[in-house]
Amino acid sequence: MANTMTRPAVGTQAGVQSWAQSNLLARSSLLATLLLATWLGMWPLLATPAALPVDAPAGSFSAGRALQDLAVVAAQPHPIGSPRNAAVRDYLVAQIEALGLTPEIQRATLTRARPERGMTTITAVENILVRVPGTDSSGAIVVTGHYDSVPTSGGAADCGSCVVTVLETLRVLQSGPALKNDVIFLFADGEEVGVTGARGFVMDHPWAQDVAFYMVFEGYGTGGASMLYVASPQSGELVASALGASTMPTGYSFLHDIMWALAGNTGSDLDAVVAAGKPGLAFINLSVGGAPAYHVMADAPAYLNPGSLQHHGENAVGILRQLGNADLPAIESAADAVYFNILPGVVVTYPGALALPFAGLAALLYIAVLVMALRRRAATLGGIILGALALLVSLVAATVAVTLAWWLLRLANPNWHIVLLGGWYGAPWYFAGFVALALAVTAGCFLLLRRWFSLGGLALGALAWWSVLALLTARSLTGFSPLFTWPLLAMLLAAAWALWQPAAAQRPWPRTAALALAGIVTLVLAAPVVYVLAVYAGRMEAIMGQPAAALPIPVAVLAFGLLLPQIDFLAFGVSHKDAKGTKGHEENRKEGARGEGRVAKGWVVPVAALAVGALCLGVAVLQSGFSAEHPKTNTVVYELNADTGAARWVTVNDSLNGRGTRAQLDAWTGQFFPLGGEEIEYNPWLAGWFVMARPALAAAAPVAPYTSSAITVLAEDSDGGARHVRLGIMPAEGVLNSQIIVENPGALRSLVVDGVPYDLAANGAPGIQVVVSSWPAAGITLEATLAGGEPLRLTVQDRHLGLPSFAELPITPRPDWMAPAPLGDLADSAIVRGSFVVE
Repeated sequence: MANTMTRPAVGTQAGVQSWAQSNLLARSSLLATLLLATWLGMWPLLATPAALPVDAPAGSFSAGRALQDLAVVAAQPHPIGSPRNAAVRDYLVAQIEALGLTPEIQRATLTRARPERGMTTITAVENILVRVPGTDSSGAIVVTGHYDSVPTSGGAADCGSCVVTVLETLRVLQSGPALKNDVIFLFADGEEVGVTGARGFVMDHPWAQDVAFYMVFEGYGTGGASMLYVASPQSGELVASALGASTMPTGYSFLHDIMWALAGNTGSDLDAVVAAGKPGLAFINLSVGGAPAYHVMADAPAYLNPGSLQHHGENAVGILRQLGNADLPAIESAADAVYFNILPGVVVTYPGALALPFAGLAALLYIAVLVMALRRRAATLGGIILGALALLVSLVAATVAVTLAWWLLRLANPNWHIVLLGGWYGAPWYFAGFVALALAVTAGCFLLLRRWFSLGGLALGALAWWSVLALLTARSLTGFSPLFTWPLLAMLLAAAWALWQPAAAQRPWPRTAALALAGIVTLVLAAPVVYVLAVYAGRMEAIMGQPAAALPIPVAVLAFGLLLPQIDFLAFGVSHKDAKGTKGHEENRKEGARGEGRVAKGWVVPVAALAVGALCLGVAVLQSGFSAEHPKTNTVVYELNADTGAARWVTVNDSLNGRGTRAQLDAWTGQFFPLGGEEIEYNPWLAGWFVMARPALAAAAPVAPYTSSAITVLAEDSDGGARHVRLGIMPAEGVLNSQIIVENPGALRSLVVDGVPYDLAANGAPGIQVVVSSWPAAGITLEATLAGGEPLRLTVQDRHLGLPSFAELPITPRPDWMAPAPLGDLADSAIVRGSFVVE
């Protein structure tokens, strides 16, 4: 960032060639270092220990043994309340009993009134528990994973890997000496329907009173390291203890902030733990390439990385062996910790209270470098202001460019006209392409300005944003503070050196060393953030119904803004003069043999980045085809109106992003829509994840012999002009879950659902519905008080898993490269709707 960057005096042609070769080699070395640093930044998210075989010693966690269990647990979809889920429950019970232990099945019905959303939810859960007593317990530790899956996936990662981690950990601990503290192994039910199994344990089970902390395991995608991604608030000391106890610790506090501060929940059973006021840690595996398998049949044991499972297990065993013998009450609540990996198994951890002093130090150093640069005429105030504005413009332009590119790619590629929740096939390639496109936009923007403004001014303008963000995150999002504080400090130290030693900064190799060190710090910390945001971009796109591939781009552009000196060196080496207004521009013109001279040569960086981006996106397109591991998703729903006897087939797709509904018709769905179908808007299941109407196709279907759930009037009387009605509701045979809608809520004076009062005054929706995620064996009750003379009008919508079969319409099964779309409220279901009126 010094203001003089002139070519060394060279007296001979050989000297010129030697200098040029050294300059080129230095730039190549810097490029290689930056690419390596990017990989090192992502490596901890990908690195896993070697999976141990089936015959590993009993005292070691064996992914081989756990995979044998997984082959049973994740063989097929097993949503809560289904016969398949009961079979998984029975298998787990049998495995625990084979260890000589006596498991307990906690059967509980959780009824939760949520008038702000216009609903009451009812879920019957069956948790499996086993408690291993300690020798001198100071509290109990819970190790848990959920055993239910969604209806569209066997759930090898989500969360069969968690279940078999808990089971194999139980085996390992049973094979060795007893721990000091009690350990409770909880195989939770109902996570996929509102973490109800975990809520049932922490709210209703007497053992919950003894728990010191929870370890929750989750899975998102078929690969990636098992990392600590979120903790309960004020658990800084517990986090540090757990990371210190892990044999290969992996964790990022920025994910903790994403979950709590931005998303508002963890998406795991830890939500129930925190709601109960208990401390806990949650571990998850993430992978860009494996994320498209989320909630799809490709989340199968055959495609799960055994190393990810091994890492889950080693985390569980390592933490239990250390904290299982610790004085648990001594682990006090403490402010959230800051933690991040710099290499696999190497975690930096420090108290969150230090985040602001570190950021303040960086801000003070920024001011010092700014003053030094202005005094030495290495920057102008106008250049600094323009540099700050240019980074903001680059951020917006790159985000728009990537969003537009993704929208056009998806519009043109029929392989991307499918519903997925975790991303798209070929995801690593297209995200690499989008980051390269963002680099091209950012570098191009600044190279335009480099004709008239110095590198020092533009770079200091970009660093102003980093100073502000370092201070802001240190105060409100401490988990993110390392991303901004440490790269800023590293770059400011390099800038201070360049200003203090301008002669050394003009030589290729010293300059390369300084820029390489600052670049390593930046990319090691920024790359995992970009990676994780890329993983979640697919989920955000599915939820919002809009292109979200640009989610990680702002962080990437901020990193490129900090790395402007590196980009400038790659573009020009040390031969380019820093411009001081038009004078510097003319000097650069005169130095070149033709035209713009070396200024024009700098465009090799954005052009090369654009070419790399196009190449990566081309590979992504080529990898977007379908196979058993990357299936084409589709779905068909059968609907029967029990009142009218009319039935229809319905299919939906992802056409919220701008493509017509008929993109969903293919070789399998086409058999239900031989005439193409009628275009409709469809959203039958208002209570689940699928909460927005989607364009769909409908076609008439034969009538199947389904019956509606039975509603019986148990009691009825009148009092002072008001009617009191008590109803009993039992599901029809084969019903998985149901939705009961009160069609005339204005007539209600009071409502009690399965013993839980509903606050009508707080009702925040036009209607009222009761969602039964899994049915209690005794059914449910509904008690209503109505204005005199008013009827009670109900619509009951029951869901059966699987499509009906008809002699006149044999259904061709899907080929192995197709799978149900992860629309959990719809997937390959029969929905029976009927009305009921109490006059």
